[in-house]
Amino acid sequence: MATGESTQSSDQTATMSSVTPLHDAVCHGNLKKVHELVRSGANLGTRDSLGHTPLMCAVALDYKHIAEFLSKKMSYQDLNVMDNAQRNVLHMMAFLDRPWPQLMQDISSMCPNLLQQTDKTGLRSKDIARRRSRRVYKIIEQLEQQHEQIQQERKQHQQYTARIAKNIDNPCDITITVVGHQGVGKSCFVRQLKEEYIPKGGPGATDTADVYVNYIAYDPNTGFRQTIHEDGEIKMGSRRLRQIVDRHQKEENASVEPSADAPGRHHDKEEASPNTPDLLVASINALTLDAPVSRKKTGIKQTPKQVRAKVREEVDQKEIPQQQSSGNPTSSEVQHDDIPQEQIRKHVFPSEKHMHQEIPDKQRIVIENIMCTDIDGDGAEKVKGFVTIYDFGGEKVFYNTHHCFMSSNMVFVLVFDVAMCLDPSRKREGYERIEFWLRSIATYAIDQAAHGKGTPPIILVGSHMDIASSNKEDQTRLFDSVIAQLNENTEIRGIIKTLVHEMFPIAHLNISTGKQTTYLNVWKKIIEVAPLQSQWMKPVPARWVAFEHELVRLKNESNAILTYADLLEINRELAVPLEEDDIIQFIWKLKFFGSFLCFDLHSKSPFIVLRAQWIIDAFKAIITDRKFTSKLTAKQRLQWSEYEKSGILPVNFMRQLWGQDKKFGFLEKEDRLCIALETLGLLSKPLSVGTEVDYFIVPSILQTADPEIIGPVLDKPDTVTTATLCLRFDNPFIPQAVWDKMIASCIHRFQRLEQPGLDGLKFIRRGIVCLSVDCLWNMIINCSDNAMKVTLFKENTDRSIPTGTGIPLLHVLEFLLKRILELNHQSHLGYQFYLHNDYRFSTDDKLVKLDDLLDTPRLICYGLKGPGWIDRDDLYVWFKDPNHKVKQAHSRNDDKMKGLPDRKLSFKEIGRVSRYIGRTYQTFFSELDCPVELVDQEMEEHRHLAFRSRIAKVFIHLLKTKADTRFLAIADAMSRHGIDPSKLVNILDSNRNVTFDDETSPASVLQKCPSTKDASIISDHVDIKTYFNLFLELGFSPAKIDDFDDQYRHIKTRVKVTAMLEAFIKETDPCPTVNTILLAMHECDMDTESLIGGLKPP
Repeated sequence: MATGESTQSSDQTATMSSVTPLHDAVCHGNLKKVHELVRSGANLGTRDSLGHTPLMCAVALDYKHIAEFLSKKMSYQDLNVMDNAQRNVLHMMAFLDRPWPQLMQDISSMCPNLLQQTDKTGLRSKDIARRRSRRVYKIIEQLEQQHEQIQQERKQHQQYTARIAKNIDNPCDITITVVGHQGVGKSCFVRQLKEEYIPKGGPGATDTADVYVNYIAYDPNTGFRQTIHEDGEIKMGSRRLRQIVDRHQKEENASVEPSADAPGRHHDKEEASPNTPDLLVASINALTLDAPVSRKKTGIKQTPKQVRAKVREEVDQKEIPQQQSSGNPTSSEVQHDDIPQEQIRKHVFPSEKHMHQEIPDKQRIVIENIMCTDIDGDGAEKVKGFVTIYDFGGEKVFYNTHHCFMSSNMVFVLVFDVAMCLDPSRKREGYERIEFWLRSIATYAIDQAAHGKGTPPIILVGSHMDIASSNKEDQTRLFDSVIAQLNENTEIRGIIKTLVHEMFPIAHLNISTGKQTTYLNVWKKIIEVAPLQSQWMKPVPARWVAFEHELVRLKNESNAILTYADLLEINRELAVPLEEDDIIQFIWKLKFFGSFLCFDLHSKSPFIVLRAQWIIDAFKAIITDRKFTSKLTAKQRLQWSEYEKSGILPVNFMRQLWGQDKKFGFLEKEDRLCIALETLGLLSKPLSVGTEVDYFIVPSILQTADPEIIGPVLDKPDTVTTATLCLRFDNPFIPQAVWDKMIASCIHRFQRLEQPGLDGLKFIRRGIVCLSVDCLWNMIINCSDNAMKVTLFKENTDRSIPTGTGIPLLHVLEFLLKRILELNHQSHLGYQFYLHNDYRFSTDDKLVKLDDLLDTPRLICYGLKGPGWIDRDDLYVWFKDPNHKVKQAHSRNDDKMKGLPDRKLSFKEIGRVSRYIGRTYQTFFSELDCPVELVDQEMEEHRHLAFRSRIAKVFIHLLKTKADTRFLAIADAMSRHGIDPSKLVNILDSNRNVTFDDETSPASVLQKCPSTKDASIISDHVDIKTYFNLFLELGFSPAKIDDFDDQYRHIKTRVKVTAMLEAFIKETDPCPTVNTILLAMHECDMDTESLIGGLKPP
């Protein structure tokens, strides 16, 4: 067949005795006719009476162009056809001296086994060519060398994929995190570790952080270290993978037995069989006698008879002695050779085709580089792991940023100023700084690692010893006295005993020479305590290492951010891809290792920042100390001052700051950067149900508030407050960053307090915030030290506090806190709940334990208000009462419920009811038993949509769960959170207007059926942020909208909306009218008036 798919077996074709039209056209050299017959479906594997295919005839008659054409159309099976003497086309080319390198290359690439096939006499084409054609012999030799190389590459690929697929690796990487307050010499210390020159006056203050990812390669067994230069990370990564591949070489190096039908390898034959000439001559004789033959270089036309005579003459002149085959049928390498990618055609032998699908070109190159990596030279055999160094800036404004990167999988080096601790005027501050950092690091302490020893390990470095004293003995004594003073604090003594593994007093930290022994000892200690990192030597799949290696390669190609879609595509191209479910786990592991920064991990679309320093530079452009803002213009400095005072960062000003240095490309990645910053809790965009706000709040820059600012609101006679719920951590120290991020999360999810005559921003301060919970209740969140207090209050003549009022809010707050701890590697920190009578903190607070209230119905507490009483009923405001049966606020007989059906809401009705939920959405959905995680995921994933559409998305997802989403349940949830449930009646189709109310538009316009050409006009007037609700109202199912979203994922939204409108107009029967579209747009609060004008004829 012309497609190259033979429909007859070799046995069937061998029985054919007549010459086919294709054979005839070939024998007459009629290329045009050959083309026609092939296009019409001629079978290219058909044999004549001697077993010759049309290709063999073309070779015999020296029709090169016909042979080249036919070979490109033939399948693997067609090319493998042998004649009656079991000879293939390469045998014939060797005997007849057809030195056509490209044709032989094409044939052997498609069927590499032809090179080793033997005829009846045991000879290969190479054996025949040795005596018949030196030119053909050289070509075959080159082809064999190429295939041998391809075979070797394929063997390497198989070794790589097999061992990466099933092996594991035990990483022994080190992350050194250098911390301490400003001016203590952290950057000098880092330069000493890196063995870099320190300029006179020092390297200058560090703005936020400097990160040196995989900067040093080392061997934990010997202490060998090697600085990694340009492309060094890739080379070391290749060595690491090569070591994984070679790890179990002895066990996996057993020979692979060849399959029974695989061709064996053959030694070269010096002579060809004497039977060969007679059989080939017989084959030539069988060709059509008067068929024209191609012209030779002499220009004389030869006939088949002349060709036969020439063959006989050559045979008579060369007597070829018989030679038996001495092939080796037990060769271990018997698989089909691979072929270059550019030569793959449509019809490839299945095993070869499969191989090329499995390993794309780029990965083939990567594998070859890995497998060719020298792991024995240039100290390579000593390299086992990488060292990454974080140099944190010491200014307080950076602490929230540092908190995002710190973890238990680090070796912390705490640098402190000894001279400051010895100065009577500064010693208190000096000790407080050391204690702050020790407490902060201790919040990452996990004793489950390293056989019960403290994790993470800390090394103390005392700087400025030369200022304390010039005498070395005095320096030692003074340093010891500072440590002794620290040990007098019971809490600090426990941290030092468990986590601090060595202390180094260092003089002249800013001088590059003379202290090599000291820093060598520091390095030895770092390597010694490195096994105390929480992830040390924990096994990871080798395929994860290969994936990470690919990310390093992409990082070096200047890629800044990889989306989840990018990661999926990269994974598909890997030689050993991960299961999709494993990719998220892999990303979490990367986050722990710190070489790449990973964000939005709880969403459906996480992303990776490949270059850590790039995103840190983006952070410090907008959150930094004033001394690093010297490049700002006068106007920008004024804006910065306002920003520092308020903690409010206008979007336009943020863009100015990110646009200062174009080379970073921050503005091009603005959306991703904002997601990263919000996910980390470094800034927060306040919740807005209506118009989108154009500013962010930066909690770490907010002014510290006086808790009394809320006093006037609480003192109003109609204000009702609940008992205060207190969440207190078991650890006595919790970084302020945790509370800043908690405040940021709440600002993003709850609307600011709305009080007549008061600006809600006034009640958003560092550590304390007042926000609206729903249409009834507001809350105060007050954070201090290791505790957070939450108080609900409302201004209402109804002074009742229903049982369970605070439960939905507590679900949300606890979810947010746990997520913050998880994202910052502190989820091991435990906490307890208490009750109190005051939202403020005092040193004399006496809290009520929940368990005590279960035993005693009423207990006393103390605070700034003095003594107060907490009842058991106060407990059940925040926690479920096991004896309380929840009663629905409404029954179907209530006036407000009359006319409501007893069923779940339809998709249209969901779109309609979403307008009423508004700011109450968090507690409203919690009331319906919707998981907080689901609400949060849907709201964040669809942040590009209008608030109402995001609510509809949550509702639709809720329908898929077992939650009760019938009308009565929704009415009850609305009522509990201050929303009038009678509004539900308005969402029923039976209570909707069916005619658009517009006096200016005649009925003829409203009843007009728009055409698909009108779709683009209508689309121009659609609010693209609310398109989801619009198409729900037009009758689209959520699944259908999702299909359009997938299909137009990388295309502008308005183009997608136009396509959706075209589909709506085409598919709706009877045809929709302008009236239908206007009603839907009106429901979605879109501009109908402009659309009417756009549809009117000119």
